[in-house]
Amino acid sequence: MKHIKEQISKGIFSPIYLLYGSEDYLVHQTKKMLCPAITDMEDTINFTKFEGKQTDPKEIASIAETMPFFQERRLILLEDTGFLKKASDDYLKILKELPETTIIVMVEQEVDKRNKIYKYIKTNGYICECTPPDEKTLMNWCGALLAKRGKKILKSDLSYLLAVTSTNMNQLKNELDKLADYAGERDVIKREDIDTIVTVEITNQIFDMISAIARKEQKKAMELYNHLLTLREPPMRILFLIARQFQLMLQIKDMKELRKTSKEMGQAAGLSPYIAEKYASQAQHFTKEKLKENLEKCAHAEEKVKTGQLGDRLAVELLIMQCSEKK
Repeated sequence: MKHIKEQISKGIFSPIYLLYGSEDYLVHQTKKMLCPAITDMEDTINFTKFEGKQTDPKEIASIAETMPFFQERRLILLEDTGFLKKASDDYLKILKELPETTIIVMVEQEVDKRNKIYKYIKTNGYICECTPPDEKTLMNWCGALLAKRGKKILKSDLSYLLAVTSTNMNQLKNELDKLADYAGERDVIKREDIDTIVTVEITNQIFDMISAIARKEQKKAMELYNHLLTLREPPMRILFLIARQFQLMLQIKDMKELRKTSKEMGQAAGLSPYIAEKYASQAQHFTKEKLKENLEKCAHAEEKVKTGQLGDRLAVELLIMQCSEKK
């Protein structure tokens, strides 16, 4: 993003941009900053947007070859086209023959770095991968957002907020807005406000459930499961999240053995460094063999539900009991 800011300040742009990554908020903010700097977004003559996997390369090529009308540049915005997941010679040809007066900005959810289009953009354009920031950066960002609302928060309380809610920046911004509204005329947001207002993410409750399983606290694990059911969380979604957490712990445990940093682990697992470290700490309570065994149990539970051998609620209940039983 820093490189893009420098280009905007100088008025010098790359012919092609690729914006992607696991942090949707940063992807959106980068697009919001870049596109209007290239051309007027209200100018329907010189700005064209294509969205979805049904986008026709021939239509893009036709517009890309057209000279801008009374403007220096033409902008084509492509969103979620899937071109970075499949090798398209037609699209690659568009990029190679792109006129100097046309700039293409691509925003994609999924990217294959082995794709020849990705490699071409890397050499001839600019790629901005938006990953979750580290804890320090995230806390500074939160503090700045609250400051705009005339609010302050203790560092310890902000750390607590990050621990009990999602570090997804979109969701976190929503929680900060709710806290600022709830505080009213008070300028300091307190921990009690967080406990009252903030919605604890299901993933954190799953995290607590896995911790209870690790400690062989079967009753506690079942209480957490029943609480999720009262919140109308589908049993199969709970099963998916349990399996995902075991998988993440196994992945992070491997990286920890390779002495990877929190940032490196987070980037590889699609987590913030702060959350990656939380998983690393939790993974210490399991051997790699036990994590693999629990993943197999998750797969068996899913199979029994899909083949009609067990109801989904009972299957997940039995899984939790098996994983938390004392031997």
